Amino acid sequence: MKMDVYRGTNHVSPLEREVEPVAPGIGRIVCPECGGDQNRYRSLFPSELGITQCVDCKGTGFIYVDM
Repeated sequence: MKMDVYRGTNHVSPLEREVEPVAPGIGRIVCPECGGDQNRYRSLFPSELGITQCVDCKGTGFIYVDM
């Protein structure tokens, strides 16, 4: 099912995402920050910074949302 997802404090620009129902009232979407691709996300930062995974999804590639 498609849903508008609001992230953080930006309530002006919703993202339309496909939501996979997980449990009653809970859905799962692909992480909007990294797009589910940890290797691409990691390549955006110099290795000296030590950023090895996405901050939003903690490296899983998905985040949970309320439905």
